[in-house]
Amino acid sequence: MSQRIKKVVQNALKDDFEGVEDMLIVSVAGVDAITDGRIRASLQEKNMRLRVVKNRLASRVFRDLGMEVVADQLAGPSAVIWGGESIVDLAKEIAEFDKNNEAFKIRGGTTDGKGLSPTDVEVLSKIPGKDELIGLIAGQLIASGARVAGMVMSPGGQVAGQVQSLAEREEE
Repeated sequence: MSQRIKKVVQNALKDDFEGVEDMLIVSVAGVDAITDGRIRASLQEKNMRLRVVKNRLASRVFRDLGMEVVADQLAGPSAVIWGGESIVDLAKEIAEFDKNNEAFKIRGGTTDGKGLSPTDVEVLSKIPGKDELIGLIAGQLIASGARVAGMVMSPGGQVAGQVQSLAEREEE
């Protein structure tokens, strides 16, 4: 590859990864074209991207961007995956592919400048995502509000019941 083409590729990689905080590195050795297409389509639906990279060029770009952690994870046929709502969403999606495809392997990644091992990615894939956490919190708030309303209404209901029983006695 000529120096001019290498420079163009490096600039394209810089444009893609500049400002990206969360990304995962995967091995794509042995992934066939049909599986690759399925993976890319599934990622695209969730606003995530996959880019197969040339390790030496990508390593230079990541070092220039201050992501040495990612540069050290590149070995063999590699792809970088980024995008989505959070690193948890990325981890969930990629862990599912890793589980269902022998050729697809997680190598690691980064979030907020910190390196992630394949085990870290697996752990992240099992925690609730942003939407799930919001749902849990909302459910707890609603349940708490219902309990408070029940406590407030309970004495009033007892008084109303006693008044009604007194009224019924008076009528008799």
